[in-house]
Amino acid sequence: MKSVLIHCCCAHRAAYTIDYWQRQVYEVGAMWYNPNIHPYMEHQHHLQVRKSLAQKTNLPLIVTEGYGIIEYFRQVVGHEAQRSAGIASGFACQKRQRLPARWVYADPAKPS
Repeated sequence: MKSVLIHCCCAHRAAYTIDYWQRQVYEVGAMWYNPNIHPYMEHQHHLQVRKSLAQKTNLPLIVTEGYGIIEYFRQVVGHEAQRSAGIASGFACQKRQRLPARWVYADPAKPS
């Protein structure tokens, strides 16, 4: 069976994506890494809802520990005028895309 690892942020968006790929006969796994969600309590709320959905749907979920907000802010500072063009979101997306590759080439059971 083919497999796919999806990034998940909001549980309701992830639920649709997971369902779509499962209907395409893919084994689906999910990863959580969202340094751009703040304040911290909002970040934690999204994470808890995501964990709950993963548990209810028996979905493998990789969670990158930590908050990462300091690194995220360092990357986007000075780009405030470009935010409307999606530049700030692009920093978070680039970081997310690098994480799965590190997991595959290192030890997929132990994300760093």
